[in-house]
Amino acid sequence: IDEAGGRALPDWSPEASLETMTALNVATAILSVSTPGTTFLPAATDAAALARDLNDYTASVVADHPDRFGFFATVPLPHVDAAIAETVRALDVLHADGVVLLANNDGVYLGQDGQDDLFAALDARSAVVFIHPADLPGPAVDGVLPFAADFLLDTTRAAYLLDFAGFYFDTALSSSPAALPSLLAFADPGHVLFGSDWPFAPLPASQLFAAGLENYPLDASTRAAIDHGNALALFPRLGSAPASVPQSLAGTVRNTARRTVMRGIARLMASR
Repeated sequence: IDEAGGRALPDWSPEASLETMTALNVATAILSVSTPGTTFLPAATDAAALARDLNDYTASVVADHPDRFGFFATVPLPHVDAAIAETVRALDVLHADGVVLLANNDGVYLGQDGQDDLFAALDARSAVVFIHPADLPGPAVDGVLPFAADFLLDTTRAAYLLDFAGFYFDTALSSSPAALPSLLAFADPGHVLFGSDWPFAPLPASQLFAAGLENYPLDASTRAAIDHGNALALFPRLGSAPASVPQSLAGTVRNTARRTVMRGIARLMASR
């Protein structure tokens, strides 16, 4: 696999992630595997084996950096029985912080018939579920970038089939002056968290949207809630993580300068 959602699959490593987190002033991140997940493997045994390998690896990354990372487990949907087995193992044995589910898995949407046992297993563990869009179950349209348009429809289809009341939202690529007011007006109080969309979004894009969030007029309590308070309500084990990102004086100066420049660019773009 070399692309998903109309974009080339980006490189990722724990070291690159830590560098990006420092640049974005992020103390702790939750790791997950997004589209295509395991759906490119049609056989349940193959998909389950890949999910198991991914979760074992990600759990080892978290074990190496327990204050810097958590993780959402990958499960091999649309194979429900295999997905339940890996959900139970990942949450009970690997102590994952939740699971990531694609909005659709090979054309089967979350909330459709046949998934009750999976959601029962998640509910029994009060699990956090991260829903990420996937490629639509149909041909792409020439000139329409899937990640820019189809992903929005894919998430909407899943949300239509599920209970919106418990949804949380992140600010990944959504903290512009046009989008953020709508998000804050729609989401329940306390249900908005910081997100970067890295590495699918390159670092400059993540920095630009982070700057947009910093520029947006929020009261201190709302800003603190989006930055970390709302996340701690979902992941209380991360409350012992350091509140700030450790870095050298030179690194602090460099990243402060970058944030200042990005805030200026974001302010200029908002005024046009």
